[in-house]
Amino acid sequence: MILHETTPVPDSALPLEAFRTHLRLGTGFGEDSLQDAVLLAFPRRS
Repeated sequence: MILHETTPVPDSALPLEAFRTHLRLGTGFGEDSLQDAVLLAFPRRS
């Protein structure tokens, strides 16, 4: 089965903070948001 996204989901609707916590990514570094683009793109992979 192949799913195609017909209506894009806004980034604000994705649980980025929960995803980061689930993956146990490090915190407290100067660039905490460095991986945000990758984390937002991951659930959208086809």
